[in-house]
Amino acid sequence: MDGVQLQERDPPQKGVFAGGQNLGVLLPPLEDALIEDTIRAAIRWHARAVILPQVTQAAMLQHLDVLLTVIEAEENLPGAPLRIAAYPADTAEGAVFARDFRRMSARLEALIWDGPAFCRAAGLAERTALGEEPEMLRTARSLFLLSAKAAGVAAIDTASDTDDAASFSAECLFARDEGFAARIATLPMQADIIDQVFAARS
Repeated sequence: MDGVQLQERDPPQKGVFAGGQNLGVLLPPLEDALIEDTIRAAIRWHARAVILPQVTQAAMLQHLDVLLTVIEAEENLPGAPLRIAAYPADTAEGAVFARDFRRMSARLEALIWDGPAFCRAAGLAERTALGEEPEMLRTARSLFLLSAKAAGVAAIDTASDTDDAASFSAECLFARDEGFAARIATLPMQADIIDQVFAARS
């Protein structure tokens, strides 16, 4: 996963793991009526992965795994089974992190950290300087990284709306040094910086 960025467009229905053929479609929440149509679209677009938001319990990824298996069979998926990336920290319930992600789904390959969503869920200030975050935020991020490491999946850092190259580069370096394998991009400029920073990882 080094040097791979996740780029979101028009959430909650589209997003991509940028780079080559690594298309990843951002799904609506599991209970949304559009989820099956979005999965079928992902297969037609030859996606590599689907990205599930609002994951609060293991059963949700297990449910998605079964749903993918059924739809892949119906659509006669020609390639490898779709992989899963999940947002477990974009709700108050999912921000606890006290779970074993290894047991959720063999398809799971990445966990996506959402710092601003965690701050909102925990009632913390959203805007904090790098290295000066509240202790709760640092602790939650560390637990998230440990969970991803224990599960053997990539940890991907949250998006940023900055269009300042120097600031975004500093954020990426901080994320890389914290232990993240990649970063979410929302602008083409950001995608280029992510590739440069994470490809240079020692």
